[in-house]
Amino acid sequence: MRDKSVHLYTDGSSQGNPGPGGYGIILEWVGTSYKREFSQGYFLTTNNRMELLAVIVGLEMLKESGIEVTVYSDSKYVIDAVEKKWLFNWQKINFKGKKNSDLWLRFIKVYKKHKISFQWIKGHNNHPQNERCDSMASMAAKKKNLVFIGMMGSGKSSIGSMVSKKLNLNFFDIDQLIENDQKMKISKIFEIKGENFFRDIEKKITLNILKSKKGVVALGGGAFINRAIKNEVLENLSLIHI
Repeated sequence: MRDKSVHLYTDGSSQGNPGPGGYGIILEWVGTSYKREFSQGYFLTTNNRMELLAVIVGLEMLKESGIEVTVYSDSKYVIDAVEKKWLFNWQKINFKGKKNSDLWLRFIKVYKKHKISFQWIKGHNNHPQNERCDSMASMAAKKKNLVFIGMMGSGKSSIGSMVSKKLNLNFFDIDQLIENDQKMKISKIFEIKGENFFRDIEKKITLNILKSKKGVVALGGGAFINRAIKNEVLENLSLIHI
């Protein structure tokens, strides 16, 4: 990388506090036309966590050290904590009584690698990059499903069921739905009707759930080989971040 100066634009939001949330990131290399965009959604988080995590992930995306980075954010929480040195006072008391210590410790680690300054920008004020980050964050927060993928016996159904109860979400076990649809065990479906038939039914039921429902989904590892299923899972993937 010839130019060691980067502009990092970030935004984070949550629908409810806590609630579904997401963040959006734009990295622009000064003096070049190169830029990167990234976003991620979470089922359960807070606005401040998303604002902070956006900055952290953006900085972690830089592969080299010693880069001059200007972070543009509308988060007073993040900017004031760093610029007014609150963060380093919190660190001295081991973040006693302070929220998000896990993320602040992660931030400090990457903060030390670069020459970072912050620039506050007013949110929802027609700033092109901020508006773009806000849009990405909002879209990421709306992603629908939490998907557990694993082979038979991996525990995906047990864990998925527990998580769905914790989050008060519907739980969809694709293998169980297939067995209910065909009125026989999966082993029998393979034996009597063959793998191709099973994969067709698996694709039909999985895509129907992912496209029309919201909740926690347990999905067999073999299903991820199907391109349509894989694309739908990746487009709708959300994580838990508390």
